[in-house]
Amino acid sequence: MTEVNIEFIGPIDSENVEKLIQTIREKVPDACNRIHLAIQSSGGSVPVALALTNVLKSLKCEIKTYNVGNVDSAAIMVFSAGTERVCSVNATFAVHPVEKKVDGLHTVESLKLILNEIENDTEKVAECLSQNIKGDLVSAWKKRMSHPCIINAEEAIAIGLVHKIEDYNILFG
Repeated sequence: MTEVNIEFIGPIDSENVEKLIQTIREKVPDACNRIHLAIQSSGGSVPVALALTNVLKSLKCEIKTYNVGNVDSAAIMVFSAGTERVCSVNATFAVHPVEKKVDGLHTVESLKLILNEIENDTEKVAECLSQNIKGDLVSAWKKRMSHPCIINAEEAIAIGLVHKIEDYNILFG
């Protein structure tokens, strides 16, 4: 049984995700049975996180994701791509409303476009999490995302985000 260990530490942005995908290409053989993906991330871009989630779900092997400290915001989508999801006893997940940075001058129309982007991203995140976490509804994720909150390990088990609580050990086998 071929298993590969990969750590992803940092924000969900194009540069880090490109590096992770390149690492997967280099380290994961065609005959790989399981990837152990340890994640520590404060979150980042919703579109980039969604793309990475889709890439992970398209792989032909099992993916065991680990929250080794905190998996926040958009990184929760990436974590949810795991066929088995584990977190350390003191790990947390931070959930909050989708945000967009707004610089410069804007018209009513441009602000409406930004609001539309926020609403669409909120819908995408809630749908992604609902699909990956069987039994949890889109509406439940939208409600969680309506205000900032921290989900601890026990709560994560209760809502199906995590399958079990255990420490990540990079020395498998």
